[in-house]
Amino acid sequence: MNQSEELVLPDTASELWQTTRDITRRGIKELTGRSSSYAIGGGTILAARWKHRSSDDIDIVVAEDTAPGAVLGGSQSRFKQEIEELGAIVRRKARGRLVSAEWTDRKIDVWATTPIPRIGAGTAAVDGRLERVLSTTQILRGKLERGEDCLARDVYDLLQAKTRDRKSLVAAANDAGRHWTLTIAGIWEAANTRIGNRAATLNTTAALERPRQLGNDAAETLRKAIYTRLEIGVERNRIVVKATTGFGDEEPIIITGSTNAAFEQLGLSGYLANQGHRAQKIGKEAEKARKKGGEYTPIYAEEESRSTLQTSPAARLAARGAPARPQPLRAWRQAQKQAAERKRRR
Repeated sequence: MNQSEELVLPDTASELWQTTRDITRRGIKELTGRSSSYAIGGGTILAARWKHRSSDDIDIVVAEDTAPGAVLGGSQSRFKQEIEELGAIVRRKARGRLVSAEWTDRKIDVWATTPIPRIGAGTAAVDGRLERVLSTTQILRGKLERGEDCLARDVYDLLQAKTRDRKSLVAAANDAGRHWTLTIAGIWEAANTRIGNRAATLNTTAALERPRQLGNDAAETLRKAIYTRLEIGVERNRIVVKATTGFGDEEPIIITGSTNAAFEQLGLSGYLANQGHRAQKIGKEAEKARKKGGEYTPIYAEEESRSTLQTSPAARLAARGAPARPQPLRAWRQAQKQAAERKRRR
C-alpha cells in the first residue's frame, strides 16, 4: 500500500469519525497506553479507496491482548460516558473482545484482534489526518472470515474487488485456503435469494446490474480467484512469483526485500500452510537460490492443488482427504444456528 495514500471517507462515516475521533483516540490511549495504537479497516476504508458505495460504520482494530470490553465498556470508562453523551449505546460483545458504540443508523466497533495477514497495514491521510489503515487484502480476508454471515455489503465488496483490486482479492482468497474459499462460495450460492433481498439496503455509487444474482456472481468470483497454478522461483537475484487463477495469468510478483514479510503480506504464507507446506522453509530455499544467482531456478510449484515440486506427505494426505466440493447448505444452516446462539448469549 502506498504510504502517500489519501483517503476521504464516505459522508456519513466521515461525519461520524470527525465527531468521535478524539474521543476514540483518548479511549484507546486508556486501553493501550498510546492513542495511535490502532488501525482503521472494514468496508469504510474500501469505500474510501474505491468510491463504490456508502458506509456508515467505523471499524477499528486494536491489539489482540487488550480487553476493550473491560476498559472501554466499563462503567467508569470516559470513552463510554462521552460516546453515550452523543446519543449512542455502548455494548460489550464477543466476550469482551469487541466494544460497539451504536446509534440507530451508524456505529463504531473496536475489535481486539490480529488482522490476517499480519503484515500489510500502513499509514494514510484519512480525512486530512494521518492514520494507520489496514490493507485491502487484510480487509477482504476479514470479510471472508465471516463469510457465512452472508452480509450483502461483504458479498458486494468481494465482487467489486474483481475489477478494482484483483491482486488483493487473489491474495485474500488463497490466504484463506482453497477449501474455506470454496465453502464460502457455496454458502453464498445457497443463500443467493437472501443476499439478493438484502442487496436493496446497499447504497451503491452505481446501480447494481444483477442484484438478484449478487450471491451467485460473488461466488463465481471467489472460485476464479483460487490458484490453478502457483510457481515460486528465482531469477537474476530476484524471487519471482508466477500465478494462474480462473481469471487467467496473474501479473508476476517480484520480491526484492524480506521474503518472510512478502510471503505474509501477499497471502502466500496462508496458502502454503493450507497446502501442507512451511512458508519459512520455502522462503529459505528461495533466499539460498537468490544468493547463488544464475538462470531461473524453480523452488516450488503447485498446480490444481497437486504439488509438482517439494510435495510434503501432509499436502498429499490433505489433497486425498479433501472433499471434491464442500456442502454449503449444511455449513450455512449451521452458521446461522451458531449466530443465533451467540446473539442469544449476549
